[in-house]
Amino acid sequence: KKSLYSDYIFSKYLTEEMAKHPEWLTEQYNQNKAKYFWGERAEGRVAIIDDPKLTKEIAKDIKDAKNWETLKAKFAGKLNAKKQVLVQFEKGEMSKEADVFTQYNVPFKTGVHETKMGDKTLVIAVDKLLPPSQMTQEEAAEELKDAVNEKKLNEIIALQKAKTKIVIQPEFLKDLEKTLDQKQN
Repeated sequence: KKSLYSDYIFSKYLTEEMAKHPEWLTEQYNQNKAKYFWGERAEGRVAIIDDPKLTKEIAKDIKDAKNWETLKAKFAGKLNAKKQVLVQFEKGEMSKEADVFTQYNVPFKTGVHETKMGDKTLVIAVDKLLPPSQMTQEEAAEELKDAVNEKKLNEIIALQKAKTKIVIQPEFLKDLEKTLDQKQN
């Protein structure tokens, strides 16, 4: 319990210190830009379908990005027999290493692709492939906070080690030697 409490206080202290010194994050970013990179990724739209009978219709409509809002509106609020969302829609970027490409055999290329994920059917429209690119400092914010946190923690530990002097009392050494001698005999 004490360890958790001290961890909390220490992380709270470091978080407050970082808030007071935003230049630490900028310095970390500027010194290590090569670490903060987006890999290859795809920009696309995904329909997560509960009823496989809808797959063909959705695959046809999702092809054209202009139909996206109409398609979402068409299924908005519709539930299956279990009172779960019938079709869930997502839009954004997917890493080339995302499960959908690596485990579910969706090709990493533009076009409309289908796959099964458990009891759901996914219809994925990959609109654009994006090349690797430099993250902005804002995009790398979480990674920067972790890196600065670790760096400052290591600095504090090193400082404490340098300040700490361990002195072994001569009486303790004599008692230890005496105990060891007794155990050997």
